[in-house]
Amino acid sequence: TETRDETFRAGLEAAADYLVSHVGATPDDWQWGRVHTVTLDSYISTPSWNIGPFANDGAMISVDLGLFRFEQSGFAHVHGPVTRMVVELAPEGPVGLYQVPGGLDLHRDSPYYENLLPLWLENEPVTMPFSYEAARAGEAEHIGLMP
Repeated sequence: TETRDETFRAGLEAAADYLVSHVGATPDDWQWGRVHTVTLDSYISTPSWNIGPFANDGAMISVDLGLFRFEQSGFAHVHGPVTRMVVELAPEGPVGLYQVPGGLDLHRDSPYYENLLPLWLENEPVTMPFSYEAARAGEAEHIGLMP
């Protein structure tokens, strides 16, 4: 029969052994982003269009959700929100912020394929325009669709 302290010590030793063998020999190497990485998989194209891996923060029970399935992929980020969005319904009109992993265009050759990824990785939101005028004022490119 093990005591509580023996069980606790065995757990700590197993965790330290895992970190040494998978991440590095010193505690300075034990950074969450070294084991908790994210790769954006392109399911509609070829694996060569995948983006990553990148160090990723977040965890299973945080606002910055970054789910992992240890038995399948270790600590790699395998599931999370596609969009993060907050909208304040202010008296002068809605004010919104959003984040999208990747970019605004699914075409690999587009400059917008992964343009929002650095902001998403840093948890920096983008302002969402709510009027035609606001959208046109911040546009980098205008594409007109005709029937």
